[in-house]
Parts: sequence; structure tokens; C-alpha cells
Amino acid sequence: MPIRPLPIDRRALLTCLFAAMTALTSAALLAVAAELSAPPVALAFIVVVCVVFPMAAAYELPPAIAALRAGGLVLVPRRELTRLRRELERLPETAHPLGL
Repeated sequence: MPIRPLPIDRRALLTCLFAAMTALTSAALLAVAAELSAPPVALAFIVVVCVVFPMAAAYELPPAIAALRAGGLVLVPRRELTRLRRELERLPETAHPLGL
């Protein structure tokens, strides 16, 4: 796998948005084709397209997510994460209710 440079923040955000929109559009197209009872050949083609296009869009996601994280995007701040881990450590251990 070739090493690609990290995209800039705006491009990374657009890449994530494009991947999400591709998945939603494919799901909607597949649902409509199944609901309207498309011919079997057309339905098979639509299924292939609706699987391949989101996979192709998701191929670009890892570098985009890495660029967003490098740019400072943090879903859970470190301070909150350490506080949560401390609270979890303080919880007492309990035996399994079924005794397994």
C-alpha cells in the first residue's frame, strides 16, 4: 500500500462527509430498488454498486481521520478519559451472577 500524504483539514472533513453521503445514498438506492421490486438483473447490479461505492469511499477515510486527529480533533478529551478510567478503577469487583 503506497504511503499518501495527509490531506489538509478541509479536505479531510470533506472526505469524511463524502464517505458518509455515499453510504447513505447507497442504502437509500438499495432500499428503493428492493421496495419497487426491480428486475433481478437490475437488482443484482444495484447491490454490487451499492457495496462497491461505499467501500471505495471508505478507502480514503484512514488518512483523513488521521489528519483530523493531527489537527486537534479529539472526540473525548484526555482529562475526561483519565477521570473515567479512575472511576472505573474504583468500582468494586463483583462475582458473575450465574457463577460461571
